[in-house]
Amino acid sequence: MPPSRSRRFFVIVEAGVVAAVLLLAGAAYILTLHRLNCALNVPLEKLYAAGAPRPGHTDGSPPASSEANAAPLYLQAHRCLQESMRDGLDLLSFIYDRPSGSRRQLRGRAEGILARNQEPLALVKRAAAKPYCRFAVDPTAPDARVESVYEGSEAMEIAAELLAADAVLAAERGNLRDAVESCRLSVGMLRQAFAQPTIHLWLQGLPLPLSAVLQTTSPDGESCRVLYEALRPLDFIAAFRRAVAVEAYGRVRAFDDIGTDTGRRPFPNPFARLDRLRSKIVFAERAAAVPDIADKPLSEAMAACRALQRTGDRDPEGYGGLPSPLELQFGLLMRDSLALDRDAMQIALALKAYHAQRGAYPDSLRALHAYPGWKLPEDPFSGKDFGYRRKGAGFVLYSWGEDLRDDGGKRGWDIVFEFTR
Repeated sequence: MPPSRSRRFFVIVEAGVVAAVLLLAGAAYILTLHRLNCALNVPLEKLYAAGAPRPGHTDGSPPASSEANAAPLYLQAHRCLQESMRDGLDLLSFIYDRPSGSRRQLRGRAEGILARNQEPLALVKRAAAKPYCRFAVDPTAPDARVESVYEGSEAMEIAAELLAADAVLAAERGNLRDAVESCRLSVGMLRQAFAQPTIHLWLQGLPLPLSAVLQTTSPDGESCRVLYEALRPLDFIAAFRRAVAVEAYGRVRAFDDIGTDTGRRPFPNPFARLDRLRSKIVFAERAAAVPDIADKPLSEAMAACRALQRTGDRDPEGYGGLPSPLELQFGLLMRDSLALDRDAMQIALALKAYHAQRGAYPDSLRALHAYPGWKLPEDPFSGKDFGYRRKGAGFVLYSWGEDLRDDGGKRGWDIVFEFTR
């Protein structure tokens, strides 16, 4: 073979070999990338199952424009409120604080606020009766005023204060029917708030007037049953689990943005991209373990959170990482506080129903177990029955609290709910 032909042949062979090597390297890279993406999908699926929003999917609720959505009514009520209502301080004092010296003054202020805001109050009652509440957050939504989640939350908080004050005032006037209905709607609003797909990790609660109403009234058995059943679907553990999953998923989504400039391709080097993807998988696996903490008691949850936090050495420099123990502790305390209030109110309603039928409160909570349909919850801290004793014409309920000690219902040691009638 002539030298020129031989040289040309070897050049072609070399080119073919190089092309084959490049082809195999490209195939190996694509295969590795595919496998890493599949590995990343495993923890992401766990987060989706825990409640994180799956891209391109809805949560099954109606759109923001649906007639079943309460959000437009809450926003309309918020715009109609008089300025005297916007801070809500007088109403919160009236709902929660009961100092004898200033009670008459607080009541007068609350009556004045409600008298000036009858139109927004009617809108709030219509909204609280709706099955869903979803605030629009898509800035590209056509022909619709876009409201942020924070504005929607503010609208619901003030609406809840208005409705709670209406319930307490109705109870103090002796209008039991209106008081029970406003309490039922307040529970419905709380259920709407905790079904929000954008619920915050800290589970900020809304004012619930039930305790204040039961202080001043003795509802009949049927009214107690209605309110008891309204409280039953409130699942704060599930809400907290979903909130944690949403927060953890958001941290995973933000992982690739750390250490990059906006508008620039983050990883032009394909090998750097693979290395970053491997780090992201490790981080996502840790994130997928966070929602499991939401089901644990406070002490166990905090220990698990600290152990998980110690595994974050591979997080990128300057990255905030997973929700901190402090963030989770605040949310866990809110979870337990809300669950405790719900459970105590269910027992109080069962006791009120017993009183309506028998004319007196029982000597112990065991007497309530004889009534079918009244499933009495346990103290979320001790895992045992709530503490209970009769006191005068009323009764005292108490939880052991975080110290897990029965201090006989002492205020400052146990968590006490006292009803004077």
